[in-house]
Amino acid sequence: MATTPRTMTLEELLALPDSPLPSQLRRCHEFAAAGVTLCMVVDPDREMVSVVRRDGTVREARGAERIDLSEVLPSFEATADQLFEALSFR
Repeated sequence: MATTPRTMTLEELLALPDSPLPSQLRRCHEFAAAGVTLCMVVDPDREMVSVVRRDGTVREARGAERIDLSEVLPSFEATADQLFEALSFR
């Protein structure tokens, strides 16, 4: 039975020391190749959000840069700063 790929994946939510960022980004590319629309990795140490899209492109957001999730959440409006404030990493 065929399954429909997920639309969005948060890869382990955080980039932790025991799971390095390159490893998480590699997993996101695997998800994208499997048809996931986008995968997001949140790195609190660098205060950066990486979004990997189905076509393999990666967009990083830091500070006042907007996190673009328009393919799956068209009305989502948040910057990296706002996300880190909301997650209490500061």
